[in-house]
Amino acid sequence: MKIHQISIPTSKGITTYSLHLTYKRIKNIIFRLKEDEENAFKVSLPFGTRLSDLDELFKKSYVRLLKLRKKQNKVEFGEFVYLFGEKVEVSTLKEKYLLKSTPADLETFYHLFKKILLKYLSDEVNYYREVMNIKPNYKIRIRKMKTRWGTNSSRTMTLTFNERIIHFHPKIIKSLVVHELAHHTIHGHGHDFYHYLESIYPGYKYYDKLLKEHHYECHF
Repeated sequence: MKIHQISIPTSKGITTYSLHLTYKRIKNIIFRLKEDEENAFKVSLPFGTRLSDLDELFKKSYVRLLKLRKKQNKVEFGEFVYLFGEKVEVSTLKEKYLLKSTPADLETFYHLFKKILLKYLSDEVNYYREVMNIKPNYKIRIRKMKTRWGTNSSRTMTLTFNERIIHFHPKIIKSLVVHELAHHTIHGHGHDFYHYLESIYPGYKYYDKLLKEHHYECHF
């Protein structure tokens, strides 16, 4: 993996960012947070991409990327928590969802709701498999993931989802399910991939934007 550094002038002076580059057979440059390192991002980019083009895109995108970093670990949990896009009182969860106990923190919350989220995802995956004419069955896993919302392993036929998606509105979760299932037939994130997503799930780009910007609610 190659590391490329770029310096950005800010109101507080010059800040240098480390971009950890991985060249792939893709069409677009993709930035992801690197949570274990300050001022660093993972970057997937097409073979042959010029560093000057990468620098230009990063300068255009870095304000949005920094906002994502600030929001990444700030899941609200206290008197209220977001559950499937709705802000609900934590004290009501045990009775409403027949839980063993009332969640005391986020880790407990994810543990108690894992089966509920897994059932929800299984239903959505099976529904969209039919819509998208995908014959093989997929195993579904829920994990703590640092930089991704979901993955599709064609080798193991497994869809893995970030446990934090439980905070998002169902329409946003469904857009992620469709995204991961679409990789069954289309690899990479080129124009054809996103055109296909819109044909299966109209409004996909809007819901994907909400997901990337950590907006749990949906008003469309």
